[in-house]
Amino acid sequence: MNVLIFGGTGFVGRNLTEELLTNGYKVLVVTRNLQKTANDFGSKANIIEWDNHSPLSSISELQDTDVVINLAGESIGNRRWSNSVKQEILTSRIRTTHAIVSAINNRTIQPKVLINASAVGYYGPRQDEVITEIEEAGSDFLAQVCRDWENEAYKVQAI
Repeated sequence: MNVLIFGGTGFVGRNLTEELLTNGYKVLVVTRNLQKTANDFGSKANIIEWDNHSPLSSISELQDTDVVINLAGESIGNRRWSNSVKQEILTSRIRTTHAIVSAINNRTIQPKVLINASAVGYYGPRQDEVITEIEEAGSDFLAQVCRDWENEAYKVQAI
């Protein structure tokens, strides 16, 4: 099975990619940082550099994709959230998801499955409260990012 993963070098993505490779999946990691990704995975994974601005239709290696996993987005935990950092946190997720959805909708990528990340931030700050998926979304910045991110992914037409 061929897995296309965006965000394969983040905390979740790196571990997921390693697990997929260990279990015999063919993994293509789409990255903004070719050198970092090559250092992380060596020759175990196929790596494609993409700037998250160009259309994915320009990448021919995406043709034989069975599963698309989107974990891509600017890290939320490594610096103070200025207005420009907040914008990058949001934009990095929406832009990548939009490109993936467009590529699927115009048949550049024809996966059987799309898995698009969200985050616990969807629910907003809840202290020690037990949360289930039926809870309403929060109203803070991260909750809005998650709602916008999910709404962009929902634009994919039938797979």
